[in-house]
Amino acid sequence: MPYFDGEEEVLQIERRADTRVLAHCSAELKLTTGSRTGRLTNISTGGVRLELADPPREGTTVMLEWKTFQMFCKVVWADNGACGLVFERPVSQGTVTQTSGQQMEEPRPEADLRTVSLGGRRQVRRGLPGAELGNIPLGPRRAFGRKQTG
Repeated sequence: MPYFDGEEEVLQIERRADTRVLAHCSAELKLTTGSRTGRLTNISTGGVRLELADPPREGTTVMLEWKTFQMFCKVVWADNGACGLVFERPVSQGTVTQTSGQQMEEPRPEADLRTVSLGGRRQVRRGLPGAELGNIPLGPRRAFGRKQTG
């Protein structure tokens, strides 16, 4: 059985609190030792990913400048050719939109299914649309599995 082959799959757990969107713009990191130019590749209200030749070490505080924005950030990870930065204070959704050029979709609230009554008879008038609960269409009740008499 494939499940018991002994191979373990590594599950990737998303640790970010905010959704990242793709972005492609130049950015500049200002450090106490000088500045470095790179390319901002994604952004969220909480941070960015920056690709650059010589990323600063993890834990370094930097000033990030991109487009018309600037923000103090902390390097949370650094790898060959890229680093992840978390903003000192979250940026606005408008900043994310202006940087990425993409409008993020607001999360829709989930329907509270505890408030939907189940069972019981409902009267449905022909020709009228069914009721809706948020984004879940309920529609008219149908008599599935019941013998209909004439």
